[in-house]
Amino acid sequence: MKAFQIARRVALSSAFLGVLLVLAGVLSRPALADTCTSNGTDGGDWSQSTTWQAGCPVGGPGTNDDVLILNGDTVVIDGTGSNAAKNVTIEAGGELVANANTLSVSGDWANSGEFIHGSGTVLLNGGTTQMVSGDTIFYNLTISVSGTNVSFGTSSTTIANQFSKTGGSMNANTGSFHFIGTAGTIVGSGSKDFYVLEVVQGASISHSGGSLTIRGSFTNNGTFTQESSLSTFFSQSASILLSGSGSTTFGKVTVQGGTTLNAGSHDHTVTGNTWQVSTNGTFNGDTATVIFHGATSIAGAGNHRFNNVVIGPGNTLSNLDTSRPISIKGDWTNNGTYTAGTETVTLNGSA
Repeated sequence: MKAFQIARRVALSSAFLGVLLVLAGVLSRPALADTCTSNGTDGGDWSQSTTWQAGCPVGGPGTNDDVLILNGDTVVIDGTGSNAAKNVTIEAGGELVANANTLSVSGDWANSGEFIHGSGTVLLNGGTTQMVSGDTIFYNLTISVSGTNVSFGTSSTTIANQFSKTGGSMNANTGSFHFIGTAGTIVGSGSKDFYVLEVVQGASISHSGGSLTIRGSFTNNGTFTQESSLSTFFSQSASILLSGSGSTTFGKVTVQGGTTLNAGSHDHTVTGNTWQVSTNGTFNGDTATVIFHGATSIAGAGNHRFNNVVIGPGNTLSNLDTSRPISIKGDWTNNGTYTAGTETVTLNGSA
C-alpha cells in the first residue's frame, strides 16, 4: 500500500475518533443550570413557561435550576412539571404555593416572603450542604439522601404536620423549630438536632423515629409523646431550660457532660429504661415533678437533683452504677418499686 494511502486512512481514523470523543463529551455532560425568575407580572403556575422570564426551560424549573420569586408574584406548584429546583429564593412580597404537591430542593431555601404550604411536602435531598434561612411554615418537611447536611442557621421553622429525617444530617445552629399540628409527627430513623424546640398550645406531637438532641430549650404548651424506646439527649456547654404547661412524655433521657438541664416548673414523664446524667452534667428539678412510668434505671456520675419524684403504680425505678448521691428536695412518692444501689439518697426538703 502506498504511503500516502496509509497516511490518508490514519488521518480519517483520527478525525472519526475525534468526533466520537466530542459526542461522548456532549452526551455525558451534566445538564446546564438555568435561573428561573418569575415574570414580575403576578406569576402563575410552576409548569407554565409564561410564569418565568426568558432563560427558564420549557415546562418550568428542573432539578438543576435556581428559582427566584419576585415581590408581587405568586407561583403555584401545579403538579404537572418536575416540581424540583436547586436553590429556591422567595423575595419579600413574593409567594410560593404548594397545594398538595411535593417540591424537591437540592440547594438552599431562602424565604423572605411567604410559603403557602397547603398539604404539600418540601423535600431537602441535595446530597450536599444545604442552608435554610428565613421564617417558613411547612406542612411536611423531609430531609433525605445520604450526604445531605442541612444547616438551619438562625431560621424559624414551623411544622404544621410532619418532620421527617430519613438520611443525611442536620445542624440546628441557633434556629428554632415550632410544632403546631394537632396530630403532628416526628419520624424517620435519623437523629434530629434542635436548638429551640417548641410545641405550641393545642398541638399534639408524637415522636416515633430516631433520637432527639436538644441544645437550647424545650417548651411544651401542648402534648409531646416520645416512644419509650427512643432517646432525648440534652447537650450544650451551658444550660438548657424546660418550660410550658403542656404534657410531656420522654422515652430515655440523657443529660450529657458539661450540660445543666433546668426543669423549671415543667412536670414530665419518663417511660424509657434509662435516666442518665453523665459526668460533669447536672439535672436541677427546680419546682418540677419527674414521673417514672416504666422500668427505669438511674445512671451516670453527674448531679441528680430532683424536686418531686413519683414512681407510678406497677412501675420500677432502680439505681445502676451511680457514684453520685441523689438529692430530692420535694416529695418522694412510691406507688411502685424502688431498688436501691450503693448510692446515698438525700431528702432535703424544707418540711
